[in-house]
Amino acid sequence: MMAPFNNRTAKFAHLVVICVLDSLLFASGCVDNNKTSVHITACIDLSQKKEVSLADFVERVDLIPLDSRTDALVSSLTASFVVYDEGYMFVDRRDGIIKVFNRDGVYVETIDKTGRGPGEFIGGNSLFIDAADSTLQVLTPSRGIYTYSLHEKHSYLGNIEVMDKVPAVHHFFPLGDGRYLLFSASAGSRVYLYQDPGELIHEYFQEIPRWFSLSPYYDFAQQPPFYKLGGEVFFYTGFDGSIYRFDTESETFDPYFTWDFGSHTLPVDRMDESEVSIKNQAWKQRYDELSKQYVLRVTRVCETSRFIVAGAYYEGQSITLLYDKEKREASYFDTTKEGLRFYASFAWDDACYVLLSPENMSMYVSRDIIGDSSSSLLDSIKQDSNSILLRYVLKK
Repeated sequence: MMAPFNNRTAKFAHLVVICVLDSLLFASGCVDNNKTSVHITACIDLSQKKEVSLADFVERVDLIPLDSRTDALVSSLTASFVVYDEGYMFVDRRDGIIKVFNRDGVYVETIDKTGRGPGEFIGGNSLFIDAADSTLQVLTPSRGIYTYSLHEKHSYLGNIEVMDKVPAVHHFFPLGDGRYLLFSASAGSRVYLYQDPGELIHEYFQEIPRWFSLSPYYDFAQQPPFYKLGGEVFFYTGFDGSIYRFDTESETFDPYFTWDFGSHTLPVDRMDESEVSIKNQAWKQRYDELSKQYVLRVTRVCETSRFIVAGAYYEGQSITLLYDKEKREASYFDTTKEGLRFYASFAWDDACYVLLSPENMSMYVSRDIIGDSSSSLLDSIKQDSNSILLRYVLKK
């Protein structure tokens, strides 16, 4: 069995490298174990911001206002969600109550498993829906992973107490056959491969900076850093946005994609680990000062068949990074030509999704980009409306 892949010491080994910097393209490559491994490096020149229109990479924007009945209310600040064939599920991370909506945003039901009895829990970090066996899995902060039937009144099917091996798990990805990828932002800031019952097979990414995992700007709690595309599983690091492909045979993470900011890449020695504390105001101030010169985080990665889009923090504000895999072009922007920000949490079926509160809608949506068919929906949104789901259908 191969050793776990270290993301700093061997990032560029045994790879095809494609670097994109404006019109400059170069490539080299090799074949390893009869498989071609491609590593893309998208070079971003932060001194040359380009004008980007939503029309450059977005086919259409769908507005999905969630049902505003009292039982259906969802907070965009505390909810994590998943998309599946039948609709959307949102879990409130404070109490673990799950709200279910259909594809049009109409409230269907509430799944309430709160309590301390069999099949019950308090709080819930993230969800996973397995369409193959019609199950819903919920990661809880203190009791592990709970599994329920998607049907049959959401009957309880069992739980896996992963916290016996990893004290704090914030996100997970089931691989099947009792294997899970677990991500902890506080227990060493790393990824674990877990085999039920009770065996840790590997630890990965031991050098994710602690200062980042505790950063007040780090939104690991919003959406998982794992995703699936083309039948393969990927993980992205939230401090520099590097993406790794998980090889199920060798049980390693292979480098797949990297953002290169040149001189604006934070040197490892510029952040003193001893300063790191959420309560340390001096550390927060230093974090903001460094952001004026360096990109301090890249997160909210959404990959579709053609594009990779991510959010970053630079010069004290959020920016969007964009890579076109077809054209091999990289760019970045803070607002689009339409004067709008782009924000997405994750991708599903060539679309990127984000949950927004009514008061933030004007920053991301205008009548011009949603079309006449959705204008009436936009008019219906009030300050006391429920959260709104945006679906960006990206070009192929």
